[in-house]
Amino acid sequence: MQVKLKQARQTAKAAEACAEAGRLEEAVQLSMGIDQLIYDAERLHDAATLLGQMITADR
Repeated sequence: MQVKLKQARQTAKAAEACAEAGRLEEAVQLSMGIDQLIYDAERLHDAATLLGQMITADR
């Protein structure tokens, strides 16, 4: 999960740099990739939460 969030942060920084340099099309394309990374991180969090609940229920 941390890897996905780190990748999203790096992508956001790159998109910001592109936008500041006037490369708006590239910035938008990079920004669109952030959604997938965050979605993946959320799914990993959901899976970890579910596993935790299952382990707790077995005790």
